[in-house]
Amino acid sequence: MRQPGAISFDLVKAREAVRKARRALKDAELDYDEHCGVGANVSLIGKVRLAERRLEEARAALQRLDPKSVD
Repeated sequence: MRQPGAISFDLVKAREAVRKARRALKDAELDYDEHCGVGANVSLIGKVRLAERRLEEARAALQRLDPKSVD
């Protein structure tokens, strides 16, 4: 059985994961915008998609801990 402090620590970690994932996505999108002109750079597209997945997973983990959370 979890102690009350453990739940709040898990929430803090989950919220931090969402913040980091959101920042990684923003950085990936900025890289894409700066380096992709006419042609699409496959590695930058992959970086953006990976960051999007990471953000989705972080949000899902947060909502499992706090269903009312909108991150």
